[in-house]
Amino acid sequence: MKHMRKHNGETLVFFDVDNTLFNGYTQKHLARYLHRKGILNSIDMLLVVVWFILYRVKIIKDETSGVNYLLSRFKGWSKKRVEAIFNEYFSVIVRKRLYAQGIAVARNHLKKGNVVVLLSTSLAPIIKRVAKEIGTPHIIATELAYAGGTSLGRVSGNVVTSKQKLVLAQKFIRERGALVTCYYAGHYSDYPLLKMVDNPFVVNPDKTLKELAQKHSWPVVSFT
Repeated sequence: MKHMRKHNGETLVFFDVDNTLFNGYTQKHLARYLHRKGILNSIDMLLVVVWFILYRVKIIKDETSGVNYLLSRFKGWSKKRVEAIFNEYFSVIVRKRLYAQGIAVARNHLKKGNVVVLLSTSLAPIIKRVAKEIGTPHIIATELAYAGGTSLGRVSGNVVTSKQKLVLAQKFIRERGALVTCYYAGHYSDYPLLKMVDNPFVVNPDKTLKELAQKHSWPVVSFT
């Protein structure tokens, strides 16, 4: 953050999750897992795959619609039952796909007394488990909607898009009054936030972001 009126001396370190700390896309693997469990049928899975492809090529720009379709299968479930599925998914799939080097870097920041924040468009129940693995309570992610302890089968509000990640990160920085900010990410959509922080780290970047990193002389790191 280049201009800060007040600070408390803290260093805030933001980490994206998909393809930064996690090998792949957490929600894509979630869909596959739910299909394997019989919660999504083959038609559901086909629609999810088509939606994901269309979103990746920017034909579909509304992230919320696709995520809500996935979450609609949880409608009417108790919060306890939903959380049990996410905990199982983390234990079976997510944990083994986490980049050991990335987790170690995040934990090292904590040891130095820095504040680590996971910042992701993915679903909060997944990101909370990744945060717990690291040892930080701080996450910014897409929350699920509940009423009276029952799933509404959709997100609460909207998906945390790339634009919202920037806004929410700025809000978090203002509230904490941080002196120094860092961000680890690897997708070109994170470029505005990488430009905003004091210390950007480009992780396993796509082609576009790698070129931008070279242009700005940003460090490029590889997590495995």
